[in-house]
Amino acid sequence: MTNYLYLILIGLVLGRLVFVLSKRILFEEKLWSFKNQCSDCQASCTAKIILPFTSFKCGHCHKSILPKAIFVDIISALIICLVYYKFGRSNSFIPFLALSYFLLAASITDFWTKLIPHDITYPAIIIGIIYSYWVKNDIMSCLAGIGVSYILFDFIAFYGHKLYIFMHKKEIEQILAQNDVSEVSEIEVMGGADAVLSAVIASFLGLNFLVVALMIAFLAGAVLGAVYLFVEMYKLKILNTAIKPVLIAACAIGSIALLIFTGLSFAFSVSIINFIPAITFFVIAGALLGFLFSASSISKPFPFGPAIALGGIITMFLVNV
Repeated sequence: MTNYLYLILIGLVLGRLVFVLSKRILFEEKLWSFKNQCSDCQASCTAKIILPFTSFKCGHCHKSILPKAIFVDIISALIICLVYYKFGRSNSFIPFLALSYFLLAASITDFWTKLIPHDITYPAIIIGIIYSYWVKNDIMSCLAGIGVSYILFDFIAFYGHKLYIFMHKKEIEQILAQNDVSEVSEIEVMGGADAVLSAVIASFLGLNFLVVALMIAFLAGAVLGAVYLFVEMYKLKILNTAIKPVLIAACAIGSIALLIFTGLSFAFSVSIINFIPAITFFVIAGALLGFLFSASSISKPFPFGPAIALGGIITMFLVNV
């Protein structure tokens, strides 16, 4: 128990350090300084921000970053305890803890401005490659995963952009105004930073676990996007328009899944009851897709970095060392 109390204290300090450094990298401030700048008006602020569970209130614009900072403090303490519980004092403890904090830093910057600086991701990839070579002895899987990350996300970004524009023909002018871009080509459905963040995960976990991480990430991204759209639709009082698409999509995909798994149960002489969790998953996925489709007219690009980070952290705990 005492060990975890020490870890919580260390986690709080590391979390605040990651928060401050992420903020400074994002806004191109001096990294190693006790002086801080307000992220809203760039005015000088006190150094109080460097202590866990503290914040500053800008004397110029009177805005505080306390909620963001405390959230990172809590997540950091939780991360270090979970990583220690899983990996103990093995050779993977420090590398996977580093991976977790790199992913946390990327999530912070992506949520803040929808940007993930290369100053965070490239050092992480280098450390991941070194870990895969010296500790895991699996450099080929690492490099293959990095390559697949770039190819996959470039493919998604290219065709996803075309699909996004096609689905928002009527609202394109409003979308351009909301995203502060001058032309359609500047709208990003999935940026290059997402590919680099995926490569970070691949550098530590390898190609096989990258596949699992991305499956979790896409599911998490869909859920986060649905929550975001639910709030927007609730504000606009148009939630009732989602009922029909949700029911149709859930029934259609659920029926297809039922047919497929019924065939598998006959082919392998397995009871259909064993496939009920999988069928339920497809029904829920169908309902989610129906909801996302119903909200396509008000949807906007959503930061996908935190979903990738979540997928990476969850998958990390599936690794046996």
